[in-house]
Amino acid sequence: MNKTAIEFCIWNFRIEINVVNVLYYNMELLTPQQIEEIKKQKWFIMQHRDNCTICGKEFNKHENSYLGHLYDGSYAYTCEACSKKLVDASFYTNSQKKINRIPMPDAKLWRYMDLAKFLSLLESSSLFFTRLDHFEDPFEGSLGIQENEGIWVKKEKEWRKQWLGIEYKSKHENLNDHELETISERKIKEYRENIKNFRSSNYVSCWHQSDFESEAMWKLYTRDNKQGIAIQTTFESLYKSLLDSSLYSDFGMVNYVDYNEYNNVDSSKMFHFFEAPWYKRKSFEYEKEFRVIIEDNRKVPFRDWDKTIKVDLELLIENVYISPQADKWFADLVCDIIRNRYKLCLKVSQSDLNKMPFY
Repeated sequence: MNKTAIEFCIWNFRIEINVVNVLYYNMELLTPQQIEEIKKQKWFIMQHRDNCTICGKEFNKHENSYLGHLYDGSYAYTCEACSKKLVDASFYTNSQKKINRIPMPDAKLWRYMDLAKFLSLLESSSLFFTRLDHFEDPFEGSLGIQENEGIWVKKEKEWRKQWLGIEYKSKHENLNDHELETISERKIKEYRENIKNFRSSNYVSCWHQSDFESEAMWKLYTRDNKQGIAIQTTFESLYKSLLDSSLYSDFGMVNYVDYNEYNNVDSSKMFHFFEAPWYKRKSFEYEKEFRVIIEDNRKVPFRDWDKTIKVDLELLIENVYISPQADKWFADLVCDIIRNRYKLCLKVSQSDLNKMPFY
């Protein structure tokens, strides 16, 4: 597979194409320079994916969009009309209205953890990703509430019947009602199996997006309030720190919704299974969650409930914060571990939340 074909797969946003397998088995065909170029292109598209960078036109769903260079050598991501201003061969990207909002490059991201998880991060130089179907929240990767399942199945079946009727008619074949029902039933079962496989092949790294520390996050994600640690990065730093893994990762903010309103009798509110990881219940809205999602369909014989992805720690970690409840000895220990054991030049501070007021 050549470079252009791989680029095509990357930007098609994982609807029909298995991006992970493409990249896992073809990375060796790319030079370091080609990899860096693709990473820059992906970053540029993420920042400009909704509008033409020349005329500002907002892309409509399913509208063609193009990436290329202008005469001054800069990138441009354009609508079809403006693509004529590109000087090199552009490629079709099948632009979709993405539901995972991309934050600004300098948006602050936080990850709160206990000392054991922090040491694991330093020791392995790897980020921890949890498989979608192994989160505590049973709604992860779901399409709605159980009460609406029958309505959803009925609508999916009717849609497939219409599609099958058109498909077979184009082949000059006619199906009777029983045949349509039987085939649509089989298609529904296959579709639901795809949903199950999708949940077991997508891995997520979760971050809290905020300009400031969160007292609630300290309490939720550190088992011992006196021995908690938070690392702070930015979206751009996180993207760069993932090295080649950024090529087959998806990024964005979680949407918080009322599942009662989705995939039910009201067809105006719906989402598909490949969009499901970007939705959570409104009761989690306080998390302000940013996600990195990696899909890996490879079957392995061992436990694969989680995944670790190599990162450049000095690119990833902009600041380390010690819990506001931590004693001085713990803060000193963390500094010693970072600087003397792992030889990392990281900025370490006590949480601002430990400051005292005056009256």
